Amino acid sequence: MPSLFESTFQTRVIPAAERAFGVSIQFQRGVNLSAEFTARRADREYIAIGAEYGIEIKITMRDFLFPVASVVVDGDTLEPRTGDRITEGTEVFEVQPIDANKPSVELQAGGYEWLVHTKKVE
Repeated sequence: MPSLFESTFQTRVIPAAERAFGVSIQFQRGVNLSAEFTARRADREYIAIGAEYGIEIKITMRDFLFPVASVVVDGDTLEPRTGDRITEGTEVFEVQPIDANKPSVELQAGGYEWLVHTKKVE
C-alpha cells in the first residue's frame, strides 16, 4: 500500500504536472495504435564516447514520461520496448536506447511511470 505522500503525489501532483506540461501522444506497436493520452516530455542531450575512436558524441533525444496504465492497445496494457513508436502531433519518435549500455525504457521509482527514450524518425 502506498504511503500518504506517495498517494497524494500520484493523485494531485502528477495530474497537475500533466495539465501544465503535458502533450498528447499516441503509442504504436507495429500496426496497432493506442488512443491518445497525455505524457510529459523533455528534449535531452546525452554524451556518449564512441567505442572505436574514443570520440565524444552528443546525442539529442526526446524523453517521454507517462503512467504505466496509459499504454493500452487493443485492450492490453503494454510495456514500451525498443522499436515502438510515439507520435506527437506530426512528429514521430522511435523508442531507442541512449547507447548500448543503457535501456530504452525505464520504470520510475514506485512503478507508476515509464521513462521512454526516443529518437525522431526522419
